[in-house]
Amino acid sequence: MNKTFFFTLFKEGVGYESGLFRTVIDLFKNPQKVVEASINNDLTYVNPVKFMMTICGYFVVVNGFFIDWKTVSLNHFREINSYISGTNKTDAIGSKIELFQAGFIDLMFSAGLIPMLICISIIQLYFISKKIKAYNYSFEYIKDVLFYYNGLNVLLYFIFSIAAAILSTKLFLLFYGLYSILLLIGFRKVVELKPIELYFNENDKEIAKEFKKSMLKASLIFVSASMVCAVIVGLFLDHLFPGYLF
Repeated sequence: MNKTFFFTLFKEGVGYESGLFRTVIDLFKNPQKVVEASINNDLTYVNPVKFMMTICGYFVVVNGFFIDWKTVSLNHFREINSYISGTNKTDAIGSKIELFQAGFIDLMFSAGLIPMLICISIIQLYFISKKIKAYNYSFEYIKDVLFYYNGLNVLLYFIFSIAAAILSTKLFLLFYGLYSILLLIGFRKVVELKPIELYFNENDKEIAKEFKKSMLKASLIFVSASMVCAVIVGLFLDHLFPGYLF
């Protein structure tokens, strides 16, 4: 029953967003063209906010309902620890650490990553909107760039999550090692499928720097706020249930 429901959800979602694949392809070819079409209310492409939310929705469905992230991550952590220690045995403390790590990964990929990305995008939009007066771009253009750009990059997270779920630990470590090497040597497409600079004219590259700064600020604010909230909630629970934390 659940499989039938989610198959229908996928089918209706792709059918409703009939321009989704065209939007993805043309974002790779010419992102400025797609953004300008959106500004002009051209229905050839999916609306940028709907584009990002559709891809995020598919990410949540696959990672939240079809992949058992707790089991997947626990198996990876156990095998990695066995490589490091040289033995398949783990003590009680090691088992608790592995369970904690697996629980965190399960939370992030099944439920946490997409809400976090949406919150960061909203905060980022606020920061970048304060800087557009110095450039020849409207707020609508900046907004559309932000959601197309972040939506497209969710596909990268999608690929990464599926690789982690279906590959053995050895193959995934090889995949992750190659990813890290490409990242270190500056191969940009491993961190952003379409660089933010390509959404603007060649003589307006400074605004791309503002995008990156706003992304960093938004991420720091979100992480800091999340940590503060976690501490407050933890202390509150420890007060209600002594020994909950300590």
